[in-house]
Amino acid sequence: MAPQTPLARTALTLLNAKGSVTVDAGLPVADLLMLAEAAGKMGASMTLRRANVRPAVELEKIARAGRGRVNFDLGG
Repeated sequence: MAPQTPLARTALTLLNAKGSVTVDAGLPVADLLMLAEAAGKMGASMTLRRANVRPAVELEKIARAGRGRVNFDLGG
């Protein structure tokens, strides 16, 4: 399954090249899960900006998918 947004596609390309990315939590949750999984697999890091806009249950799923490679910015 491919990311839904152009921004997520670019972020996925960078993660697959072992680059670190910062993305906004406003992306579709399916994209965020895909990006987190890629970060975990590639050993790259992903920062989720404005994570406070997502429910805790979604953030937990993203954290698990990222295998410790996702940072959450909970500030406004």
